[in-house]
Amino acid sequence: MQLGNVTTTSTGSNSFGVQISGSAAATGMTLTAGTIDAAYGGISAGSYAGFGTVSITTTGDVIGRSQTAIDANITRAGSSLNLDIGGNVSSATHTGIRAFLSGSSNSGNGTMTINVAGTVSGQATGIYADARGGSTLTLSAAGASGGTSDGIRAFGGSGTASITVTGLVQGAADNAGVNYMHSGSGTSTLSLASVQGGNYGAYLFGSGTGATVLSASGSITAASANSTAVGTSMTGNAGALDISVTSLSATLYGAYLGNDGRGATSFTATGPVTVSGANSTGVLVNQGQMPGRSTSISPPCRVLSTASISITAAPEPSGSMRPVRLLPLPQGPPGSGLFSGLPPPARTSILARSVPRATASISPTTVRARPGSPVLEQFQPLDQPLTVFSITEPPMLSLM
Repeated sequence: MQLGNVTTTSTGSNSFGVQISGSAAATGMTLTAGTIDAAYGGISAGSYAGFGTVSITTTGDVIGRSQTAIDANITRAGSSLNLDIGGNVSSATHTGIRAFLSGSSNSGNGTMTINVAGTVSGQATGIYADARGGSTLTLSAAGASGGTSDGIRAFGGSGTASITVTGLVQGAADNAGVNYMHSGSGTSTLSLASVQGGNYGAYLFGSGTGATVLSASGSITAASANSTAVGTSMTGNAGALDISVTSLSATLYGAYLGNDGRGATSFTATGPVTVSGANSTGVLVNQGQMPGRSTSISPPCRVLSTASISITAAPEPSGSMRPVRLLPLPQGPPGSGLFSGLPPPARTSILARSVPRATASISPTTVRARPGSPVLEQFQPLDQPLTVFSITEPPMLSLM
């Protein structure tokens, strides 16, 4: 199907600029159009039950003024969705793009590809992409914003995922700029520029064996009270976690990296990590382990900063603010990874525990601490020797 520019003025239910559907006997569908400006929803492929690929291409903007701008739901496992939008996508009342591969979770080999030359904005979520019923997810845009929810909320499928945004991703006050979850075996790669959120700048959850890789060339900020710039939760058989950022800013944690999976944790910051709230921590790594994990596969943990990691809040009486903490989860037998014992003492700038066959390294250029606070403290469980924790470069103390 090939169309030119489409403009509609009706705001009645189901008054879309373009609406397509397919029965179970359908074998694919292709739509090409110019600019679509609809008083209701822009493009609806809300219930495609056929085989093959639904391919939607526009050379201009897609606007849904009182409904979702682009709504696509591929309901048959194995079928695919391809969106190639040549302009901006916007909805003043709903979500910018809402896309699903709705076969049984991780059972299909269908793919989801969303390429937007411009920005995507929604009064609710900017981009909502759920590929759990398929295999691969590919998403690219020049920017995304959500008015009352996340800028981007995405779910990977059983295979690889790639999310690339060259401009700002912005979420609402109680949400995240980027919220990504996956349970597949392929690597998930998120390449971002700048991210702004409320509770989180970026939040990543993984339970599949695939690695999770996040890089950001610009700043990641979270502005709400008790906020975290980058937060992660890796569980089950989750693969490696690799975070590489420029600068982070939040009120509670610059980075809270939870990894209870099987993979290593690596965090690198080339710019400042700054937190401004009470009881705050620059970088906290919870490197746990699965119960019953062999001691021979203990995942290493690495924290690297080539700039400063600092707390800008006033000193707390409890002394609970720390630029860097490695606080592994106390799960499993000693000797099976980083291990936490007794609570750490107050006013510790860098805290780490390690046991045999586990590794941890921190390489900060500058660590800011309050007068009288130790810059580095190494502790150990009472029943285990401290072994292979290392500081690769001596930190420089800068008193606050």
